Amino acid sequence: MKKLRIKRQIEEQWGRLVKKIKVSFVYIKNRFHLKIIFTLICSYIIFLIISVLEEPIACLPEPFKTIFSIVKADNIEGFSILFVALFYIVDIGERRQRAIDEAWQVVHAAAAAKIEISYPPRIKALQDLNRYGESLKSLKAPKANLENINLEGADLQGANLQGANLQGANLQRVDLEGANLEGADLQGAQLQGADLYNTNLQGAQFQGTNLQKAKLQKAKLQKAKLQKANLQDAKLRKAELQEADLQGANLKGADLKVAKLQGANLQGANIEEAEVEQAEFGHNQVISQEKKAKLIQEGAKFNTPPN
Repeated sequence: MKKLRIKRQIEEQWGRLVKKIKVSFVYIKNRFHLKIIFTLICSYIIFLIISVLEEPIACLPEPFKTIFSIVKADNIEGFSILFVALFYIVDIGERRQRAIDEAWQVVHAAAAAKIEISYPPRIKALQDLNRYGESLKSLKAPKANLENINLEGADLQGANLQGANLQGANLQRVDLEGANLEGADLQGAQLQGADLYNTNLQGAQFQGTNLQKAKLQKAKLQKAKLQKANLQDAKLRKAELQEADLQGANLKGADLKVAKLQGANLQGANIEEAEVEQAEFGHNQVISQEKKAKLIQEGAKFNTPPN
């Protein structure tokens, strides 16, 4: 029993010692000047060890002498460079986390201040967060000026970008599922392969926007301005496009099954090879009789006015 008690006491003391060492390292790690002092002390200790070992190593027989020949004062510069390099690598994780925290502070501060004008620090912070692989899910930036921002591949599910300026933005393969972009300006933006499933895009401006192969199933696009937009091979199944302006838009190969297009302006739009089964068009839509007949043949419906 006595031996067991002594063993437990030793284990407890050792545990406390390890904990104190860990706390000390964290304390040093979070203070830059202490890190410098710590590095200098470690460098001095390494140099001291090398100096002490240099003479005994010279007396060692082969092959030990050859193996340890690198341990000498002449190589101290190389050791110092290696140490600094390793110290830098070890510190990368902390620097990355610090950069992420600072970027989020900028984003949250801009949101709290309701900044709507062009604010380069916020744009840079969002781009950095995306580059670090941080999720931007549920981002709140209504009416924000994010012109020409690069958020390629970003996770923006459920984000509030209502009325935001995203002209010329790179939003390729971005995930905006369930986001609110009502009234947002996306003119000239790059949205190839973007996921806009069930997204609120009512009244949004997409003039000249590239939406090739974008996923717009169940998207709310009522009164959206899509003049000359590239919607080739886009998925618009069950999308709500009532009164949307699709004048001159490229809808070649688009999936428009069960989409609602009553009142949409399709003048000059390219609907060649589009899938229109169960798609709903208005009775008074400006479409040539020849094109209308072809759409009906392919399964489209033209609602007749009530009696």
